[in-house]
Amino acid sequence: MNRPLPSEAGTRPRAAPVRRLSSGQVARRTIRVGAVRRLLIVGAVVVTIGLVGSVAITAMQPTPAIPNAEVSDGSLVIKDPRFVGRAESGEQVIVTAESAVRQVGDANGPVTLKSPRLQADTATTATALEGVWNPLTQRLDMTGDVEFRLADGQVATSGTAVWKPEAGGSSSISMGDGVRIVRTDGDIIEGGSAIWSNDRATLVLDGGVTLQRTSGDTASATSARWDARRRVMTLSGSAQLVTGDVQAQSSAAVLDYPRQSITGTGSIQLSGGIGTVTAERYEYSLSTRRLRLTGRVRGTLDP
Repeated sequence: MNRPLPSEAGTRPRAAPVRRLSSGQVARRTIRVGAVRRLLIVGAVVVTIGLVGSVAITAMQPTPAIPNAEVSDGSLVIKDPRFVGRAESGEQVIVTAESAVRQVGDANGPVTLKSPRLQADTATTATALEGVWNPLTQRLDMTGDVEFRLADGQVATSGTAVWKPEAGGSSSISMGDGVRIVRTDGDIIEGGSAIWSNDRATLVLDGGVTLQRTSGDTASATSARWDARRRVMTLSGSAQLVTGDVQAQSSAAVLDYPRQSITGTGSIQLSGGIGTVTAERYEYSLSTRRLRLTGRVRGTLDP
């Protein structure tokens, strides 16, 4: 007798056998998963950098609208401009003008100024008829009726001048085409050119220098060097002192303000007054106006 076969509906499916991975297969799978994770992280970073870079580049674009500005013949003309820089010392450098002109699209290019005014620090200012401001180097070139009012009260005028920042937070001033300096004591110094050191402690004049004292005495030379700390001026090259009708010529002379004296050295020749006298050295007192000659003094008296 044959037994009936169980129906397919009553058959219970068997569970699939569990596949166990070898240690090598587990290691390879771990490496693949780590690589995918790193790829996803790198992609996210690239997308983020792209978005930030896009924002940064957009922010650096020049402002399309500038107050009091108009475009004329390919140039941007700005009325009442104000440029602000900062020296290494931290102090602001402010340049203003009646008007400014620069090329369109060149935000960092040189700017031509009409009636520029420089505020270099808390007490030094400069004005001129025209100027060129370089926003990258923060250098200002000035021409025409240049006037500097320095922190120590001196007023210097010239035909041209250059102001520029220097290392260490200082700045230099050079003037040319005829320089005239009015000191706080009223003395007037004139020369062809003048250069101030970064700390304003030294002034070098060239191109023929003349010192006009308030007393009426004058001193002149080819060049001169002023030491602000010692308050001493050294005259070099054909130095000449004129006091009253007496002229004292020498190779060099030193004007010492604290001692109130002028000392001449080298090939001294004194003329005027009663005759001509030669010597090796002279010393003139600015207070008593007396002149003393020393060293192989020889003279010829007028009849």
